[in-house]
Amino acid sequence: MRSGPASLALAAALVGAPIQASAAAQPEPAEMVSAFDSGWDVLAFSIEKTWGDIATNRTLESMTIEATLSFPASGDSAKYTLVRASDGRVYERVEAVGGRLQERGGDGETYWIRFNGGESRRIVGEDQLAIRRLADLYTEVDYRKYFPSCEYLGTVEFGGGTAHRVRRTDGLTGLAELRDYDGESGYLVRTIQKRLLPTGQEIDSPALFEDYRDVDGMKIPFRQIAGDGGARQVLTVQRVLINRGLDEALFELPEGF
Repeated sequence: MRSGPASLALAAALVGAPIQASAAAQPEPAEMVSAFDSGWDVLAFSIEKTWGDIATNRTLESMTIEATLSFPASGDSAKYTLVRASDGRVYERVEAVGGRLQERGGDGETYWIRFNGGESRRIVGEDQLAIRRLADLYTEVDYRKYFPSCEYLGTVEFGGGTAHRVRRTDGLTGLAELRDYDGESGYLVRTIQKRLLPTGQEIDSPALFEDYRDVDGMKIPFRQIAGDGGARQVLTVQRVLINRGLDEALFELPEGF
């Protein structure tokens, strides 16, 4: 089963509460920042604009995301659910049309994965580091913890406006990613990663972040488009819950652990 970029982009960008209205978030009128001294300054600017007081006061304790992941080229789709708690507990579920199922979870110390309801196996090594980061509600706020370098590359044109571009290096994979942030709203609007084709050719793989909405003072992208052509994947969020109580059974370790 293809799980796509769901756990990557969602866990990094999505926090909020039940959606009461479908209106897109409109940024407060502001003068565009023309330049930054460093990439870190761009990230701080974006967090201030999109997280608000939650980043400063550390009031985020749990989050649930419900979304649909679709593959336009094949017509396939899947239901995506991600539940996280501030103590490192996490549960992720991707259920495709036809009943195919992938689940991952953990209690903050031990993490597991299983397919189609079968036997669960322990997640270890780099995969464990990756799911621990997925479980961290403050990955984007505590960016220096996970991303050792962030270089400011100047401005680029995007959507008829200007965006600030940084090159951020992932401390886990060592891979660099270009990230474009809107100059007025601070929204992350595009990422570009290098992808290696089976032929050995390296190409740019873009992802777009759209339909930002205001949810309890936070600005959340409710539509993400990754890849292009036959590899395009679209993630559409239906609901986001923040600090609304959790089903504790989701974090229980499978039998035998």
